[in-house]
Amino acid sequence: MVSKLQIYYHTPIEKICIAQPVITMGTFDGIHLGHQAICKALQAKAKAIGGTPTLITFSQHPRFVLNPQLACQHYLIYTQQETLNIVQDYGITHIIFLAFTTALSQLQADEFLTKYLLRLHPCAVLIGHDHRLGKNRQAAYPIFKRFQKQYNFSLAQIPAQTLSKEIVSSTKIRNLINSGNIKQANQYLGRYYHFSGQVIRGKGLGKQLGFATANLMRDRTKIVLGDGVYAVKIIFQEKKYQGMMYVKRQAWKEYPLDVSIEVHIFNFNQDLYGNVLKIICLDKIREVQMFVKSEDLVAQLKKDQIIALKKMSCIL
Repeated sequence: MVSKLQIYYHTPIEKICIAQPVITMGTFDGIHLGHQAICKALQAKAKAIGGTPTLITFSQHPRFVLNPQLACQHYLIYTQQETLNIVQDYGITHIIFLAFTTALSQLQADEFLTKYLLRLHPCAVLIGHDHRLGKNRQAAYPIFKRFQKQYNFSLAQIPAQTLSKEIVSSTKIRNLINSGNIKQANQYLGRYYHFSGQVIRGKGLGKQLGFATANLMRDRTKIVLGDGVYAVKIIFQEKKYQGMMYVKRQAWKEYPLDVSIEVHIFNFNQDLYGNVLKIICLDKIREVQMFVKSEDLVAQLKKDQIIALKKMSCIL
């Protein structure tokens, strides 16, 4: 059951009143298996004591403030809105967005806690295994432990989640997506990775070959899949379609974007220009190849479609 989400966006802490908050905090980019474990523990604790599962996060990723050039690059796994859509599925009912500023980044860990989290009067705090706080990125658990008795809250640290003995982390997922290993990224995420993009005009070459494609413009702050051809599902006007996607960085000089993303939807013949498509990334089909003859490209695209459909037939 999806919970109704109460959002506090840059709301002064003194104006936030949450009944018996059970709190976790962090950027939670990706809402991966590790984040999900925290959210599930948070929900269970809140249910046990009649509390309110609450997430404290930031309206802008801290790295974008500390390194402004990063904001123009491909970094985030999910946008803020995508994160909001996902986090509700894991029992969070209240989310507080703090404005991450240079001044906030200079706060010591104990200053941050007393200025923000502890003023909410938490009855319980749950944090991840590697959570760090403050200017010097101190380990959070010992700092919380110092305040626990004074502020009368219970404290728990959730163990790391592993797959094949590898700790799940947002950094690893970014690297997997960037390298094109979407299958393993999906395993770490616990869901199929997705993004949305607006359809813009391209050169129309696909249509000439019998494989019309929708050229997508997506959020520039989001991580981009590595170059390649992928099996995907497409959601358009609440209907789901099957297809394949071509990704190539800096495709050609005249292209208005730094990454070419083209999606071919199987058995589809509608005008999509200006519309937004949601792309669900299932698995990689192959690397990018260059073809001298158009007939060789068409033959390969037909093979790609067969492979894509076969991959999708194995997915419930």
